[in-house]
Amino acid sequence: ALGDGRVLEDGNKRERETIEENVKSVMSAIVAKSLKVHKVYRESLTMIWFSRLKRLLYQALTFFCCLYVTILHSICWIIQ
Repeated sequence: ALGDGRVLEDGNKRERETIEENVKSVMSAIVAKSLKVHKVYRESLTMIWFSRLKRLLYQALTFFCCLYVTILHSICWIIQ
């Protein structure tokens, strides 16, 4: 009877260890997946941010060019 108990205990222990390993592997898979998703999300955010920044810079450049031309035109007009 004592031997049977030990075998049962070993079986339970092994089963528990297997369950723990499964849980760990599932958790690590979830973490890896969420990190990957987060990385992709962050990269796409960066891309959106860069495109917006580029557009803003372009608009600012255009505005300043127009302003510069207008000021030059005004100065030339005043000089004449």
